[in-house]
Amino acid sequence: GKLQLYNYSEKTFSSIKTKYEVSAVFQDVAHNFYVGTYGDGLYKIKKNSQDTLQLIPSNIAPDIYDFLESNKNMYVATSKGVIEIKPDGTYRTIAGEIPQEIHVSSLVESKGTLWIGTFGGGLYFKSGHESKIKKFKNLGNESLPNHLNIEDLLVDHSGKLWVATYGQGVFLLDFFNETVSHFKAQKNNPFAIHYKDVLCLLEDNAGNVW
Repeated sequence: GKLQLYNYSEKTFSSIKTKYEVSAVFQDVAHNFYVGTYGDGLYKIKKNSQDTLQLIPSNIAPDIYDFLESNKNMYVATSKGVIEIKPDGTYRTIAGEIPQEIHVSSLVESKGTLWIGTFGGGLYFKSGHESKIKKFKNLGNESLPNHLNIEDLLVDHSGKLWVATYGQGVFLLDFFNETVSHFKAQKNNPFAIHYKDVLCLLEDNAGNVW
């Protein structure tokens, strides 16, 4: 919940005092900062003036988990669903099949489709031409467990979707071949992941996924 600033030249972190518990930070293409919180909604820090304003109040979405910028709009993963923010600051909660009690944890976009991870509700998606969010059910003859606790999503350079989970390792969706692979924790296997709880995914410049 702490907010810290990294100094590249000195390779040190310094704490920034805030009145809220920080959950996520994002910088848009215009270099404005967005600060998500646990319990106090979403704040925006404007680039030029450094003014801070509350974009989403706590009664709309108290907890903020992730951000995605696409086509000048901002998409926010919250404890009350996926919220779309327009350039003028107006926002709406995107309707769909995600139950009200399920928190949205992560967002990623690929070829016009918005992929949505949740805590305890599994994987959802919204196609570009559709207005509502739908539950992901299957890829060909293969599917994902319904109640995954998804921590992170990643679309790699080949268009495959990686799904990091809390408790069930990592899943890989190959849309071209219509397959779902499951990487389980195997502590004694040097070529496998060693923990069933995977919190973050990253693809490096060589195409390796960490």
